[in-house]
Amino acid sequence: MASAAWLRRRARWFREHRQRTDTDTDPACAVCGTCDGLELHHHEYTRLGHEDYDDLTPLCQLHHRRLHDVYDASKQWRSIGRRAASVGIIAAMRHA
Repeated sequence: MASAAWLRRRARWFREHRQRTDTDTDPACAVCGTCDGLELHHHEYTRLGHEDYDDLTPLCQLHHRRLHDVYDASKQWRSIGRRAASVGIIAAMRHA
């Protein structure tokens, strides 16, 4: 996503992250911990354009792509819903 509205929402998420964590440290990939090239993964699209903080999780480009590849290729992950599948896939990638 590269629309002006998304870029504003992304910037707001990063500000909110710093407020919630009471730090100036950038967020890190939920899988590998890098702070470089972060993207925000949508756990669901029901509030697209009006996402809550918890609707989004920071992932590096590699792990964001892998999450989508796993989700898209697996009927079982898709059957439990996008949010639950996202959490499960991220946990699995952490332990891989």
